Amino acid sequence: MRAEFVKWQDELDGRLRSAEGLDLRRAKEVFPFWPFKWSLGALILMMIAHERRHVFQAREVRQNPSFPQQ
Repeated sequence: MRAEFVKWQDELDGRLRSAEGLDLRRAKEVFPFWPFKWSLGALILMMIAHERRHVFQAREVRQNPSFPQQ
């Protein structure tokens, strides 16, 4: 699972680097399940917040006294 997460982070990093120079406010994207157009910049910020939340949750789980220690 960790390897998949790291792979996703590397892919995301590559995509963000390839967006360098784009006007992130003007570039638009539509979610297939949401009828709104979002700026690419807003989507990137949401993705970062979402990933940050996952990392926070993983840390909470690992700090739980009942989590197996290696």
